[in-house]
Amino acid sequence: MPTPKMTDQAWIHEVVGRVASEVLDRRVAELQDELVRRAVEEMQPSLVARGGSDKLLAAVTAVQASTGQRDILNSLLDQTAGFCARSVLFVVKQEVATVWQAIGFDDDDAVRDFSLDSDTRLLQHVLGKREPATGDITQMDARFLNTFGAPVNGECHLLPLFLKDKVAAVLYADAGTANASCERAALDLLARFTSIWLEAQGGRKGAPEDAPAPEQPTAEARTSPAAGLSANATEWSPAVAVAAAPAKEPTVAPARAPHVAAEASPGLAGMSAADVDTHKRAQRFARLLIDEIKLYNKGKVEEGMKQKDLYDRLRDDIDKSRASYAKRYGSTVAVSGDYFVQELVRGLAQGEASTLGPNFKH
Repeated sequence: MPTPKMTDQAWIHEVVGRVASEVLDRRVAELQDELVRRAVEEMQPSLVARGGSDKLLAAVTAVQASTGQRDILNSLLDQTAGFCARSVLFVVKQEVATVWQAIGFDDDDAVRDFSLDSDTRLLQHVLGKREPATGDITQMDARFLNTFGAPVNGECHLLPLFLKDKVAAVLYADAGTANASCERAALDLLARFTSIWLEAQGGRKGAPEDAPAPEQPTAEARTSPAAGLSANATEWSPAVAVAAAPAKEPTVAPARAPHVAAEASPGLAGMSAADVDTHKRAQRFARLLIDEIKLYNKGKVEEGMKQKDLYDRLRDDIDKSRASYAKRYGSTVAVSGDYFVQELVRGLAQGEASTLGPNFKH
């Protein structure tokens, strides 16, 4: 039978351990938020030097607004559409890179069952050197390019995503088969920030668990958002530290973007996880398209709001973006959501459909 002194000691240890755990949990969350804020601050001078900082910071903000591994990875893929024609997220497990999701291809679903040849030179460079790699089509998996088409400019890019100091996923990007471009530097920074944010979210005690990802090509991969990505990661990887800019300038970290419409839509009730995911991705893509229109046409947007003729002033941009949205989601379950028009009214017309003018047809 324990003596009173021993009982007191056990009780003290229990109390001290519990209090210490609570304090450390709070402190770790604060440190992670500080690391993310500092990472964004370090990025901004480099972005300004390269130009197009608003666009990339908007993409970073969209990723930062996501919680849970699957939403973060979906946001990353959606945001890559602003910097390249085609992108694929490969999940890496035991040095095998298997497609998780793809966007920008003629048939995104057809890409999902693909695994990169382990002898692919670009992949070997990324996994061996733990750094981004750019090469010509001879350094990329020939079967992949023969099946889905080689990029028009002959360049392929692979960028690592780190978790717990390991390459957990690889982002592929190219300029597509039409006359497009691919901004490797912007994608590199976006991938680095996504790695940091995955670590920050995974390290939070009580971070939300993701639903299984039905798109995964294997049963094992379907059990988590991405094979090899732990939902409870607690270690920060030095490999994802963002390179410091030549001159550090004080900045304000971007505010979290609000989640709207699809996330709370009662119309999604009763749908399968795969269909709900498609709806959410469609809305995020529509939101990205509208944000780009606003970003590059600030003057026209202001005048169009005043004169209530937004569509007439932005007809080419709106029609091109609408066609891009329809190509990607017009034949999916998300067509019922009509998210492009929703975001056009909400994001561009500030909730007043009349400001689009009488010539806009739903």
